[in-house]
Amino acid sequence: FKGKVAVVVGAGSGIGAAISRQLAIEQAEVVVADINGDAASQVAAEIRSHGGQAHNFAVDVTDAQALETFVESVVDKCGGLHLAVNNRLSDFEPAAVEREIRFIVKAAAAGMRKER
Repeated sequence: FKGKVAVVVGAGSGIGAAISRQLAIEQAEVVVADINGDAASQVAAEIRSHGGQAHNFAVDVTDAQALETFVESVVDKCGGLHLAVNNRLSDFEPAAVEREIRFIVKAAAAGMRKER
């Protein structure tokens, strides 16, 4: 993953934090995103303290405008987006699943536009 940018949503604790740490070990530039900004900051700081590249964002990905702004910010700050890990699906209602799919598609599209 060297030279690649990876976003992990729901990365402030648990599995999301573990995925973020592993991606950093694999040399990805990791974007640690969570609705709990303090938790995201702590995970990103831990990654940086071990020599990894990490950024933290507080974002509620269920908010369409916040999600769009987040993806654009990541692409602008990191120069692209190559991998998106969605670790926050907590609801299997159709509307929630649709929001999650939109996140993944928007993240991928933003990364592809930047790569041109």
